[in-house]
Amino acid sequence: ASVALPFALLHDLFDALPIDSCKRVFRFVEGEIESWRSPPLFDWGKNSLLLACNELLRRLSKSLNPVFCGRIRTFLSNLFPLGERSGLNLTGNFNVDNVTAFDEEPLAGEGGGGGGENGGEGGAGDFVFYRQFWTLQRYFRNPRLCYEAERWHAFQTYVDDLLSALASRRVDAEGSGGGSGGSGGGGNDAGDAAAVPAGNDYFAKYLTSQRLLTLQLEDLTFRRQVLTQLLVLLHYLTTPSKFRGATEVLDDAALEWVAAAQRRVYEALEGGGSGEGK
Repeated sequence: ASVALPFALLHDLFDALPIDSCKRVFRFVEGEIESWRSPPLFDWGKNSLLLACNELLRRLSKSLNPVFCGRIRTFLSNLFPLGERSGLNLTGNFNVDNVTAFDEEPLAGEGGGGGGENGGEGGAGDFVFYRQFWTLQRYFRNPRLCYEAERWHAFQTYVDDLLSALASRRVDAEGSGGGSGGSGGGGNDAGDAAAVPAGNDYFAKYLTSQRLLTLQLEDLTFRRQVLTQLLVLLHYLTTPSKFRGATEVLDDAALEWVAAAQRRVYEALEGGGSGEGK
């Protein structure tokens, strides 16, 4: 039989079958990942398999099928090596359309007192800290904001207050992560429940209600998610890139602050998401 036959069949099945049937076919594809990696198949058909998966992704809705979309992307990331060009951001673009909406005004009847510099038990629940916390998402989706002087100083303040707030609050290690986002398994992905490993957290977007932030700061999974986002951004700021403009540089004082912030984030991650290292 021709080595092209399984790839042609997959392409036709993903193109012709309804989504529920595609899920069953894809479950077989996931289970045979070692076979797809074998030299005779991978060398000849990797582009065909990538095309079939991408065309299936185009048929899916990100809002109605988030788990299935995630399974396909996870499969592709496990199938291809890290240096595969089709999976690299070669032009250094950022997904600036990934907006995290949050409240611009305090809730009626609730104060918006100052957060203080350590963002402690009192500061973590007020509106100033709430806005600082969620404004950080704007920097995460567009790190180039850090090269604007006024926004850079605001970023430093927000990060320092965040790390101080995490260090001053207890961690609920038994939490399920329910405060950090909405479940991605609903809607048309309900049939994927059996395919999602028990105990894993799947969230399409963060929940940004003012009333939730206090609970979120005590949630271990939520802390780790935010700290990982922050660590990626700090790493970007200290990594050479040919796509940066001539003005996108940090001075020595800023680089020293980034190094200190990185150490604090690593300590927080080692301490289970708190500011206390092991």
